[in-house]
Amino acid sequence: MDVLLVLGTFVVSFVLQHLALYISLKYALFFDKNDTQKPQRCHDFNASRGGGIGIIIAFITASLYFDTFAQHFEGAIIGFGVGGFCVFLGGFLEDITGRISPLIRLCAQSVGALIAIIALGALVVDIGLGVMLPFALALPFSVFCIVGVCNAMNILDGFNGLTSGIALMALAMILLISDNALVHMHSLLLCCAIAGFFVCNFPHGRIFLGDGGAYFIGFMLALLLIVLTQSTDISAWFGVALLIHPLFEVVFSIVRKRFVHHISPFAPDNRHLHSLIYRKLTHSSPATSLCLYALNLPFMLCALLFARDTFMLMLLCATFAVIYVALYIWLVHKEPRRENCD
Repeated sequence: MDVLLVLGTFVVSFVLQHLALYISLKYALFFDKNDTQKPQRCHDFNASRGGGIGIIIAFITASLYFDTFAQHFEGAIIGFGVGGFCVFLGGFLEDITGRISPLIRLCAQSVGALIAIIALGALVVDIGLGVMLPFALALPFSVFCIVGVCNAMNILDGFNGLTSGIALMALAMILLISDNALVHMHSLLLCCAIAGFFVCNFPHGRIFLGDGGAYFIGFMLALLLIVLTQSTDISAWFGVALLIHPLFEVVFSIVRKRFVHHISPFAPDNRHLHSLIYRKLTHSSPATSLCLYALNLPFMLCALLFARDTFMLMLLCATFAVIYVALYIWLVHKEPRRENCD
């Protein structure tokens, strides 16, 4: 039955991707026109931003069946379903209207995170090296972590298969190490739901995640990692090391925008690492994603290897930060062969 559920999750997601694409193109809903002025855009065709619809419907439907009729995980439907829908909705409304402020989206993410934390008891209490947070600090810190990963995955979303591919790699590592039944099964279902999107998005980019899809993937990854690391002997830094690229991208982007370019940290731009790789190295969306897979995979494998060693995981994160900054500086000063990404 689990095999049928897993395959069904993939098929439902895959079918819904095509349905969302059809509706989007026919009725111009959740539609990214090629003539709108977005500095981060690197495609020159009209695109649907409805990919997250198939992912969230396939995942929640499969989870509802599994949690209700199989293992009866208390709070999972509310935590993953209701909390995830709140997060998705804030981003999806932005995909539809383009006029939802970052503050409103942050509020939606915070509400969804709070619902999930309460429903699943997913508090970040142990932060490693013997440091334990009291409830008064653990609750807001847990919300902050979930919201941070939501936005990190959205910032990373810019090229065919990039966010979804990184998420699939991270979920594979979680599946390899997790013996928590709740985490393992929901990671597998999420993996299949994202895979149904991935085959439609990579390499040709027929449909995109949109803010809603990227936020939901980040929300689920953060929640699964919190439950995993806080209920086992796996270090809390395992999650940080596993997602070090999107997390460091957020930190670096905030510092860069605020102190170097003197713009709002929320302002979109085309100076992210993936944008520089595209403009100055690959000039290809799928090739850019492949380059970043190659950058991420060794660190993910090392995170898996040292999953219970907090000090080594912290050292791994520091190593990535050094490599990222060095690569970024080199790309900034590298002369591009041509400019084709506004």
